[in-house]
Amino acid sequence: MTSEELYQQLHKRWTNQVNGFPILIDSPSFKDSLEELDDKQRILIAGGSGSGKSTLALRLVIDAISHALRNPSIADVFVIWNSLEVGIDEILVQVVQFLMYKKLGKTYTRKKLLNKAHESFDEQLDKDFKAIQKSLDAFLSKIRFVRLFTPLEFANYCTAILDDLHYVEIKQGKKIVGERKNPLMKVVLVSDTNDSYEGYDKYSKTEAVKRWNKYYTNKIFANTYKATMINVQQFSVDAQQAMYNNKGQLVIAKLIPNSQGLAEDRTSTRDHNYNYGIFSPQRFNVPEIDGIKTELFGNRLNFIYPIKMNFGAIGKGIPLLTNFNTLQYNEIPSPLTSPTLYEAFLKQHNLITSGVNLLQSPAKLQFQQLFNKENGNIELE
Repeated sequence: MTSEELYQQLHKRWTNQVNGFPILIDSPSFKDSLEELDDKQRILIAGGSGSGKSTLALRLVIDAISHALRNPSIADVFVIWNSLEVGIDEILVQVVQFLMYKKLGKTYTRKKLLNKAHESFDEQLDKDFKAIQKSLDAFLSKIRFVRLFTPLEFANYCTAILDDLHYVEIKQGKKIVGERKNPLMKVVLVSDTNDSYEGYDKYSKTEAVKRWNKYYTNKIFANTYKATMINVQQFSVDAQQAMYNNKGQLVIAKLIPNSQGLAEDRTSTRDHNYNYGIFSPQRFNVPEIDGIKTELFGNRLNFIYPIKMNFGAIGKGIPLLTNFNTLQYNEIPSPLTSPTLYEAFLKQHNLITSGVNLLQSPAKLQFQQLFNKENGNIELE
């Protein structure tokens, strides 16, 4: 690459001709660690069973698709999601929940949408679904769900599609992958979850997962095809066990996510430039963490820990109020460094009934700027 070629590449970014996709989750700290979704990124999201790994990945994908749909003149996206663990219909229920909230301002539980209580026909639910159906179809036009159970199967599937999206030549028996035919398009590949892969050929299950991370994720798809990779991986059972000292006290530090807790490939952090661990304090009956009393939040309190960042900020855990019925994330102010903001946050989200109300004070602007309830008013159109 010459200096002029590098200049032209950077100039497109400086003039907003080509950009990454913005992170729209309501968390300044998370945005600081992951500035945007862009080509060649390799993102690993790890956590225990039921911690919200897939939900976070889905929210990132929804935001990317939302951005492309709202800005067709400057952005496009195509997502391939390999759903190894969660049923595809379950993922779509979450998308419907998100759309019901963003388009109609309504919160529908999974139980309600799937009619788990065997209630009589709900005309309002039927009407609401039809109201968001156009947005759902728009979402589905940008994503393809598959269930391929070995890394080789998924890799071959993605390669065939990516070859169609790029200019490809065969020179002296070697395949040369050129530029993407549509320069506005970002390609996002999601593998959920890696530890559900099976072995193939001479590779055991563990070896197959390692090969997916090291060879396919890193070498082939990110660096050759410049795809954005999002891999979801489970922590081992041992890493999810509560640990106590000789006085029977819970050792919280032992529960904090780290790369050693990964189930099938503990070296996978090397193959990703963004690594996140998700921790749910309620699952381990942790009464308080970083000054936050967990009983106020229940299972809606989750911490995201940046385990390794090549280009972003590594800090301590990011506390998030998580609504799994709407896929909304709100960063919780620190009660240790910002006690007034913390108390106002609790009141705003109906977690306490009395206390300071920044929304009626001169500090209103500060509060809204730090914790924008509407997440940038994103919606699928």
